[in-house]
Amino acid sequence: MLTEQDLEFMADSQDEIYVLRYRPITVSYTEKQYDEITEEVIGEREVSTEIKAVVTEISEETRTITSGIAYESGDAKFDVKLADLGEVGAKIERIYYDDNTYEILGSNKKGIGRRNRIEFIGRVIT
Repeated sequence: MLTEQDLEFMADSQDEIYVLRYRPITVSYTEKQYDEITEEVIGEREVSTEIKAVVTEISEETRTITSGIAYESGDAKFDVKLADLGEVGAKIERIYYDDNTYEILGSNKKGIGRRNRIEFIGRVIT
């Protein structure tokens, strides 16, 4: 059975385990600007932030996983610490990595005992 001390140790060790696997990525989302009176959308702008993630590129043939997402060659998983994302996590629409643009297909919070990271599934679009 896991104790609270075990969970603390695993959380503290995560950086040490991942440090050599981190790669820089840029996450982005579209921020809408609204008219103060009519509340209609009057503009949009892309907001980008560079963070680090453990990236796993999918190189296998197409296969379906249990959550219903069919991986394709070129897709990637981006494992990001929740603390690095802040409020931006739920808004992310695209990830830029290694000269490619990835559209977010889905995300899952991960962690043993407590959620401390999120895994994004990205489909390469350019």
